[in-house]
Amino acid sequence: TAYTSTGSGHTITANGDVANTREQLYTVESFTSTGSTTWTCPTGVTEAEILIVAGGGGGGYNHGGGGGGGGIVWDTTYTVVPATVYDLTIGDGALQSTTVSTYGGDSTFNDNAEGSGSKLTAKGGGSGGAASNQTTADGGSGGGAAGHVTGGSGGSSTQQSSGTPTGGTITSYGNAGGDGYTSVGRGGGGGGASAAGQNGGASSGGNGGAGQLFSNFTDYGASGYFGGGGGGSGSGNGTAG
Repeated sequence: TAYTSTGSGHTITANGDVANTREQLYTVESFTSTGSTTWTCPTGVTEAEILIVAGGGGGGYNHGGGGGGGGIVWDTTYTVVPATVYDLTIGDGALQSTTVSTYGGDSTFNDNAEGSGSKLTAKGGGSGGAASNQTTADGGSGGGAAGHVTGGSGGSSTQQSSGTPTGGTITSYGNAGGDGYTSVGRGGGGGGASAAGQNGGASSGGNGGAGQLFSNFTDYGASGYFGGGGGGSGSGNGTAG
């Protein structure tokens, strides 16, 4: 989860005249250790760009589907109040299980609606399905279905239906997982922030859905990409989102 604050500056031209030019100055504060923490809004800052990324889901076991990528909420102009202490939570990524895979943890900003803003929640990614139980899980991005003689449908995205505001300056990201392939058991890929997971095929598991690029945060994630889904397996275990 990462946050940026903006400010303004003054410049002096070469001939000595003073120009009151507003230039955008970004200070990035990132929170990547899982658990609860706080952020204190600096003096003079009244607006921040906020990117919230949830934990990815675990991959499925044995011809397993890929774990869904963590859901994402992005607000480009979130109103903040100087000196206010904001509570936040960073969700953990899930591990692959030998039985039933697990969800990623939710990540949140402004847990107690401090200041003038509302709580924002990114939903944890859904787990990939396992051949033993054919259960996929919905999540920020849905988990991929396991490959099996009966196939299976990938999990749905709950980020787009969780009540998180979408529109104005707030956008949320999440997509469905891919379906499992019948007869030979190829798992579907987990959904990603910018694309659905690929269905399992006759010769290989499906690729995970792609993550979303955020250009102001290229020092974080995978060079600015967040929320990619895990790949489905052709024979073994699916990878985590």
